[in-house]
Amino acid sequence: PDSKFVWSKNYKDIPDSNRLNVETKGNKSKAVFSSLGEEDTGVYSCLVTHTDGASSSYTLTDEELKRLLVVSHDHKFPIIPLKSDLAVEPG
Repeated sequence: PDSKFVWSKNYKDIPDSNRLNVETKGNKSKAVFSSLGEEDTGVYSCLVTHTDGASSSYTLTDEELKRLLVVSHDHKFPIIPLKSDLAVEPG
């Protein structure tokens, strides 16, 4: 019950940022970016205090950054298929 999630980037404290929000609910924690950029690549780690060393890490590479930006763009601007062909009259 006294355990806390401690996040780091490249094994250093993450400075306060309005682009990165850490959300913790119960026994789960996640880091959510409001805007990703090249300066965000690196190793993100989360350590759980008062345990036998429970931790997890994720490496955000340049390639993964590009993939996430594509996914984010597709989520913000989804392509909606038409049920039928458009009828266009010549002008």
